[in-house]
Amino acid sequence: MNKQKIVPFKFGIGLASSECYMGTIGSDEKRAWKSIGKSLSISKTLSQLALSLNMKILIDQSIHDVLPKVEFQRRIVDYLFEETTEIEVYQLISQYIKKNDEWIYELKDLESSSWANEYNSAIDSMKQGKLDEAIAYLKSFQLKNCEDKPSQQVFNLIYYLNENDLTYNEYLEQQKPENLPLGTTYT
Repeated sequence: MNKQKIVPFKFGIGLASSECYMGTIGSDEKRAWKSIGKSLSISKTLSQLALSLNMKILIDQSIHDVLPKVEFQRRIVDYLFEETTEIEVYQLISQYIKKNDEWIYELKDLESSSWANEYNSAIDSMKQGKLDEAIAYLKSFQLKNCEDKPSQQVFNLIYYLNENDLTYNEYLEQQKPENLPLGTTYT
Protein backbone atom coordinates (compact mmCIF):
# COMPACT_ATOMS: atom_id res chain seq x y z
CA MET A 1 0.00 0.00 0.00
CA ASN A 2 1.32 3.42 -0.93
CA LYS A 3 1.50 5.74 2.09
CA GLN A 4 1.15 9.41 1.38
CA LYS A 5 2.42 11.99 3.75
CA ILE A 6 -0.35 14.43 4.60
CA VAL A 7 0.97 17.89 5.10
CA PRO A 8 -0.97 19.73 7.79
CA PHE A 9 -1.91 23.27 7.04
CA LYS A 10 -2.79 26.14 9.32
CA PHE A 11 -5.60 28.56 8.79
CA GLY A 12 -7.06 31.55 10.53
CA ILE A 13 -10.54 32.93 10.15
CA GLY A 14 -11.25 36.63 10.56
CA LEU A 15 -14.83 37.86 10.86
CA ALA A 16 -15.78 41.53 10.62
CA SER A 17 -18.93 43.38 9.74
CA SER A 18 -19.51 46.69 7.99
CA GLU A 19 -21.38 48.13 5.07
CA CYS A 20 -20.00 46.76 1.81
CA TYR A 21 -20.66 47.22 -1.85
CA MET A 22 -20.79 44.14 -4.05
CA GLY A 23 -21.34 43.76 -7.73
CA THR A 24 -19.99 43.26 -11.17
CA ILE A 25 -17.59 45.81 -12.58
CA GLY A 26 -15.88 46.08 -15.93
CA SER A 27 -16.81 46.14 -19.59
CA ASP A 28 -18.43 43.62 -21.92
CA GLU A 29 -14.99 42.19 -22.69
CA LYS A 30 -13.85 41.80 -19.11
CA ARG A 31 -16.04 41.62 -16.02
CA ALA A 32 -15.25 40.81 -12.43
CA TRP A 33 -17.27 40.34 -9.27
CA LYS A 34 -15.93 42.68 -6.58
CA SER A 35 -16.61 43.49 -2.95
CA ILE A 36 -15.55 46.81 -1.47
CA GLY A 37 -15.72 47.76 2.20
CA LYS A 38 -13.82 48.18 5.46
CA SER A 39 -14.76 44.74 6.75
CA LEU A 40 -12.89 43.05 3.90
CA SER A 41 -9.51 44.49 4.90
CA ILE A 42 -10.28 44.04 8.60
CA SER A 43 -11.23 40.38 8.02
CA LYS A 44 -8.00 39.80 6.11
CA THR A 45 -5.96 41.39 8.91
CA LEU A 46 -7.83 39.33 11.51
CA SER A 47 -7.17 36.08 9.64
CA GLN A 48 -3.46 36.88 9.43
CA LEU A 49 -3.41 37.81 13.11
CA ALA A 50 -5.20 34.54 13.95
CA LEU A 51 -2.42 32.63 12.20
CA SER A 52 0.32 34.53 14.01
CA LEU A 53 -1.36 33.97 17.40
CA ASN A 54 -2.05 30.30 16.59
CA MET A 55 -5.81 30.78 16.91
CA LYS A 56 -8.64 29.59 14.70
CA ILE A 57 -11.20 32.43 14.75
CA LEU A 58 -10.86 36.13 15.52
CA ILE A 59 -13.76 38.56 15.43
CA ASP A 60 -13.99 42.34 15.51
CA GLN A 61 -16.08 44.48 17.84
CA SER A 62 -19.06 44.58 15.45
CA ILE A 63 -19.38 40.77 15.44
CA HIS A 64 -18.70 40.61 19.20
CA ASP A 65 -21.57 43.01 19.88
CA VAL A 66 -24.18 40.91 18.05
CA LEU A 67 -23.21 37.52 19.50
CA PRO A 68 -25.26 36.56 22.56
CA LYS A 69 -22.92 36.72 25.57
CA VAL A 70 -24.60 33.73 27.21
CA GLU A 71 -23.99 31.52 24.19
CA PHE A 72 -20.45 32.27 23.04
CA GLN A 73 -17.23 32.39 25.01
CA ARG A 74 -14.65 34.89 23.81
CA ARG A 75 -11.71 36.91 25.05
CA ILE A 76 -10.08 40.12 23.91
CA VAL A 77 -6.65 39.50 22.40
CA ASP A 78 -5.60 42.65 20.57
CA TYR A 79 -6.55 46.01 19.05
CA LEU A 80 -6.48 47.28 15.51
CA PHE A 81 -6.77 50.87 14.34
CA GLU A 82 -8.75 51.61 11.20
CA GLU A 83 -8.07 55.24 10.37
CA THR A 84 -8.85 56.86 13.75
CA THR A 85 -11.13 54.12 15.07
CA GLU A 86 -9.93 51.62 17.67
CA ILE A 87 -11.22 48.09 17.00
CA GLU A 88 -11.14 45.48 19.74
CA VAL A 89 -10.15 42.01 18.51
CA TYR A 90 -11.63 38.94 20.21
CA GLN A 91 -10.83 35.27 20.03
CA LEU A 92 -14.01 33.26 19.54
CA ILE A 93 -13.40 30.27 21.76
CA SER A 94 -16.50 28.14 21.95
CA GLN A 95 -20.25 28.03 22.01
CA TYR A 96 -22.02 27.07 25.19
CA ILE A 97 -24.31 24.17 24.46
CA LYS A 98 -26.98 23.35 26.99
CA LYS A 99 -28.26 19.81 27.06
CA ASN A 100 -31.60 19.10 28.67
CA ASP A 101 -30.86 16.19 30.96
CA GLU A 102 -27.15 15.55 30.67
CA TRP A 103 -25.91 17.58 33.66
CA ILE A 104 -22.53 15.83 33.86
CA TYR A 105 -21.70 16.97 30.32
CA GLU A 106 -22.87 20.50 31.16
CA LEU A 107 -20.49 20.50 34.13
CA LYS A 108 -17.59 19.39 31.90
CA ASP A 109 -18.52 22.07 29.32
CA LEU A 110 -18.58 24.69 32.07
CA GLU A 111 -15.13 23.65 33.33
CA SER A 112 -13.59 23.63 29.87
CA SER A 113 -15.19 26.91 28.83
CA SER A 114 -14.14 28.81 31.95
CA TRP A 115 -10.41 28.50 31.22
CA ALA A 116 -10.22 32.10 29.98
CA ASN A 117 -11.82 33.65 33.09
CA GLU A 118 -8.43 34.44 34.70
CA TYR A 119 -7.21 35.96 31.44
CA ASN A 120 -10.33 38.12 31.15
CA SER A 121 -9.98 39.17 34.81
CA ALA A 122 -6.36 40.18 34.09
CA ILE A 123 -7.51 42.36 31.19
CA ASP A 124 -10.20 43.98 33.33
CA SER A 125 -7.69 44.66 36.14
CA MET A 126 -5.20 46.14 33.68
CA LYS A 127 -7.85 48.47 32.24
CA GLN A 128 -8.70 49.62 35.78
CA GLY A 129 -5.04 50.35 36.54
CA LYS A 130 -4.66 47.43 38.98
CA LEU A 131 -1.45 46.15 37.42
CA ASP A 132 -0.32 43.94 40.34
CA GLU A 133 -3.69 42.22 40.34
CA ALA A 134 -3.52 41.78 36.56
CA ILE A 135 -0.07 40.18 36.86
CA ALA A 136 -1.35 37.75 39.51
CA TYR A 137 -4.25 36.67 37.27
CA LEU A 138 -1.93 36.27 34.27
CA LYS A 139 0.62 34.22 36.23
CA SER A 140 -2.14 31.87 37.33
CA PHE A 141 -3.47 31.65 33.77
CA GLN A 142 -0.03 31.03 32.27
CA LEU A 143 0.71 28.18 34.66
CA LYS A 144 -1.98 26.25 32.78
CA ASN A 145 -1.48 27.89 29.37
CA CYS A 146 2.25 28.56 29.04
CA GLU A 147 2.23 28.75 25.21
CA ASP A 148 -0.57 31.33 25.02
CA LYS A 149 0.71 34.26 22.93
CA PRO A 150 -1.94 36.86 23.88
CA SER A 151 -1.22 36.46 27.60
CA GLN A 152 2.50 36.89 26.89
CA GLN A 153 1.69 40.09 24.99
CA VAL A 154 -0.45 41.33 27.89
CA PHE A 155 2.45 40.65 30.29
CA ASN A 156 4.70 42.76 28.08
CA LEU A 157 2.10 45.51 27.92
CA ILE A 158 1.64 45.56 31.71
CA TYR A 159 5.38 45.85 32.24
CA TYR A 160 5.50 48.64 29.64
CA LEU A 161 2.65 50.50 31.38
CA ASN A 162 4.35 50.10 34.75
CA GLU A 163 7.78 51.13 33.47
CA ASN A 164 6.43 54.22 31.69
CA ASP A 165 3.90 55.14 34.38
CA LEU A 166 1.00 55.03 31.89
CA THR A 167 -2.64 54.08 32.23
CA TYR A 168 -4.11 51.70 29.72
CA ASN A 169 -6.14 54.50 28.08
CA GLU A 170 -3.04 56.69 27.78
CA TYR A 171 -1.26 53.80 26.06
CA LEU A 172 -4.14 53.33 23.60
CA GLU A 173 -4.12 57.04 22.84
CA GLN A 174 -0.39 56.81 22.01
CA GLN A 175 -1.07 53.92 19.62
CA LYS A 176 -3.55 55.79 17.42
CA PRO A 177 -2.10 56.35 13.95
CA GLU A 178 -2.26 60.14 14.23
CA ASN A 179 -0.05 59.98 17.35
CA LEU A 180 2.62 57.65 15.94
CA PRO A 181 5.91 59.08 14.66
CA LEU A 182 6.19 59.69 10.92
CA GLY A 183 7.24 56.58 9.01
CA THR A 184 5.66 54.14 11.49
CA THR A 185 3.50 51.53 9.80
CA TYR A 186 0.51 50.18 11.64
CA THR A 187 -1.88 47.48 10.50
